[in-house]
Amino acid sequence: MYWGNSGAEAVEAALKFAVLKTGRKKFISAGGGYHGKTLGALSATDGKKYRNPFEPLLWEFISHEYGNSKEFLQLIDDTTAAVIIEPIQGESGIIVPPSGYLQTIRNACTKYGVVLILDEIQSGTGRTGTFLASSQQHITGDIVCLGKGLAGGLAVGATVVAADISSSISRGVHTSTFGGNPLACAGALATSNLLDDTLLARIRDTGGYFVSQLKTLNSSRIKQVRGSGLMIGLELVDNRDEVLKQLQKEKILAIPAGDTVVRFLPPYIIEKKDIDVVIKALKNILNT
Repeated sequence: MYWGNSGAEAVEAALKFAVLKTGRKKFISAGGGYHGKTLGALSATDGKKYRNPFEPLLWEFISHEYGNSKEFLQLIDDTTAAVIIEPIQGESGIIVPPSGYLQTIRNACTKYGVVLILDEIQSGTGRTGTFLASSQQHITGDIVCLGKGLAGGLAVGATVVAADISSSISRGVHTSTFGGNPLACAGALATSNLLDDTLLARIRDTGGYFVSQLKTLNSSRIKQVRGSGLMIGLELVDNRDEVLKQLQKEKILAIPAGDTVVRFLPPYIIEKKDIDVVIKALKNILNT
């Protein structure tokens, strides 16, 4: 495990480790993918607003349509270093992949000796009701990137690598001054101790309740509700930002995702009565 200070740092390390393992510098990412804004992570991130001011970026990154297994299989071969993918896309709108898609990627990576990097920075650490969202798809990455809630709000990033990749990383080739500092690690340890089966089951239960209640909202302004655990997106037809502002007036904090999605990433201790408050507020806002 390599300890850094953010999710972007975790991704930067993952890309370098994949090159060290394979000797290749060609990567496959996904449309709508978000992996950070430092130069390596930005090379894997989709979106002209992030990329255009800084191009040309690093190495060779080829993007495919997220969820499109056929297109992906046309791109991967034995010249590919790594595939970097989010098990659930966060920034682009809480996009849940179709069944079998991640397994197709896993199988192809194994076939061609390609490193599979799972970006679980937003979806991991219990957010979807399991420690890793990818485990719900029954796949394992060669490298897993973690961050955000991993240390309960303290700045941290972690790049977890398989043993055969670790053996390719020479001592001192990638380091961090503050990575693995005592404060961040204490936060990560406290989080891991709290994140037991009982809490994970609670996340699944309250998340399921949240989604089910969102689906009861009868509004023509709602296009779709989707998500897993307490990683939830409410896609609207229009005026997303205005809805976010109205929620703020009700002392409810949600954030944008994509162009039209209200994203809910509530704390794991949220109760159903709190969710009821959100639903009531949304009902008033969307029907005005």
